Amino acid sequence: MCELEGWLPVRIDRLRVPGVLAAILLALVLSGCGSASVGCSTTCNPDERFPPGVVRFAERHVEAVVAGGGRGARYRDGRLLGNREAADYIATLAQPADIIATANRGTLSGRLIPGYFTHSAAYLGTEAQLRALGLWEHPAIKPLHADILAGKKVIHASDKDVHLASLTDVLDADRVLLVRPGGEQGLSRRDRRKSVVALASRMGMPFDFHFDATTPHELFCVEL
Repeated sequence: MCELEGWLPVRIDRLRVPGVLAAILLALVLSGCGSASVGCSTTCNPDERFPPGVVRFAERHVEAVVAGGGRGARYRDGRLLGNREAADYIATLAQPADIIATANRGTLSGRLIPGYFTHSAAYLGTEAQLRALGLWEHPAIKPLHADILAGKKVIHASDKDVHLASLTDVLDADRVLLVRPGGEQGLSRRDRRKSVVALASRMGMPFDFHFDATTPHELFCVEL
């Protein structure tokens, strides 16, 4: 599998001029040159380099750049999108509370966010796996039954909020990495149960377009 190098032409028709400027500012904010005007001020970020007005401008338009996995600024679909073989293979390996990291250089957000893997999710589990953990009837899991039975077994923070998605949807990416906390054997049953309940209890929390880990009332993907 290969990867195209360099920048592909931006779909300017999908990103109006304020969005393009916001994308540039977002790149600087994400690289540590600025901070969101809400939740974190110069008190907690003494290295603040941008006037609050400039950061607020970027905030007003950042949703168009980040939302929908970058669908507002997309060069191409992820190379694994629609690849049932890849989705089925991950499904045979994944255990509840495993982490799924993805890389997609086909979106503007995938180019701007630092690091190789630019999105992460967690595998919540199948009905059988959750029953084995004694969690299928847990109050945090019961409202999710219909989605899980429909194949939505991955929880992540993207778009507007924390929600469930199918492996096929999450694999709108060029690369995928399955990570197991606790090593090959994974977490203990007790810790796995706690992790799954903690993840499920955050369903519906709003997405943090500020990427500010100090605001507990909203989450971005890695923070979740």
